[in-house]
Amino acid sequence: MIKRWRKSPRTGWQWLLALLILSVFSPFASEVKRTADWSSRLADLRIDILQLLEEERVPGASVALIANHQIVALEGYGVTNRYFPRQITPNTVFEVASVGKAVAAYGALTLVDRGVLDLDQDLATYLESPWLLDQNQDVAISLRQVLSHSSGLSNGVRIDDRHLYSSPGELFQYSGMGFIYLQAVLEHHLDQAINATMDGAVFKPLSMESASYLPNLESMESVAWGHLPVTAVLHPVLVPVSFLLALVTYWSGKKKERITPSRMGFVLILLAIGIAFIFHGVNVLGSDLFSAFLAAYAVVTAFSWLAFRLGGVLLHIFGTHSAMRKFHNPIRMLWAVTIVSVLIYATPSIQAPVPGAPVRNGVLAWSLHSTAEDLAKFTLAIMNVRPDSHVDQMTQVYIQVSPDNHWGLGLGLGRGSQGEYFFHTGDNPGFKALILGFPDTGSGLVVLANGDRGAVVAEGIARQLFGEKAFNLWSP
Repeated sequence: MIKRWRKSPRTGWQWLLALLILSVFSPFASEVKRTADWSSRLADLRIDILQLLEEERVPGASVALIANHQIVALEGYGVTNRYFPRQITPNTVFEVASVGKAVAAYGALTLVDRGVLDLDQDLATYLESPWLLDQNQDVAISLRQVLSHSSGLSNGVRIDDRHLYSSPGELFQYSGMGFIYLQAVLEHHLDQAINATMDGAVFKPLSMESASYLPNLESMESVAWGHLPVTAVLHPVLVPVSFLLALVTYWSGKKKERITPSRMGFVLILLAIGIAFIFHGVNVLGSDLFSAFLAAYAVVTAFSWLAFRLGGVLLHIFGTHSAMRKFHNPIRMLWAVTIVSVLIYATPSIQAPVPGAPVRNGVLAWSLHSTAEDLAKFTLAIMNVRPDSHVDQMTQVYIQVSPDNHWGLGLGLGRGSQGEYFFHTGDNPGFKALILGFPDTGSGLVVLANGDRGAVVAEGIARQLFGEKAFNLWSP
């Protein structure tokens, strides 16, 4: 007798329930797998990233990877300071330079949403006295033009460079001064420091706990130091030091002679050059940054003096009496110049650690400090912004930069093999930063590096993860 299978009344419901469960959880399971794949992809690149850091002489980097609209990996590579090494972790704070402009744009557009600012109103109307120089005071510059870098203002750091180089809205011209103008407007209009404004508009709403336009000097163990080649650090010092050595050489051996008008004229010329250097340096760099340069000058001057003295000692040991009598000062000078030149030009591989640029009140254009994780939160916020928010215009094309790139209100925009993307780079002495996002796929990347060749490292990591033709970065 053949036993036939009979369908149980409950069997059909069981199959239906199983299919329903599979239909609900299959996308979730596949998403978890995709997330795990992205995370393991960054882990697999660890050796390559460390090798890239070594090749480019960059001490370290912090990386945050975004996939499926979430942060899937946070990694630290290398050390915060090459000579006082401390391991970089996801909690290490970096100076992220011009990425602060993108954060400032987000904050300003949030204030537009709240009705505090108008996107197309002349910024001068928010001030009691004109910010632009006399010949440009009648020209209107809007927030839209500042955020799209079409204000016509320069990209310099001179505090008195407040005149226009082109008509507002006419063409793209990357401008740090535009954001300094915006900062002046916000601080006056809201009557508070710029960091407090950005804290309420961006940092707290996005839970960016480490982000600040003011560095936290109380926790230096968790802050990365920038690194520059010795040539870049000491080269600007050569001019004032050379004048100092010339003055020392001129007066050496002349102590017994009377002061002549020509000698006094020489000294007055040197003093005039020094005074001009000081006043011009303060105007260009600001008092805080210029003070840091003066500290470097003092160190190199002391080193040059020691080298000068060493030349005299070596001459006494190895030189003849006639050589000492005829060529004492020139030979000592030669030793000093030789030693300093060897230090500066023959050792380009030496990386000099430099702290972040000192700031008191914060500067929207370049003083933002943050971890990679907090900037990843910021990148996600741009991807997930509400369409009815003005922040959405950050990723809307406004002006053309190059054949392959455009600019929105605060971000660079382009299209590559993985679809549309947005980006912003940061470039301060010794620090480099990159944020990169692909809204269509929910993928993104943040790379913060503490070396002068960090941009090469950041772009190398991005191309390893997303492909050679996924993007085409533009930097000013």
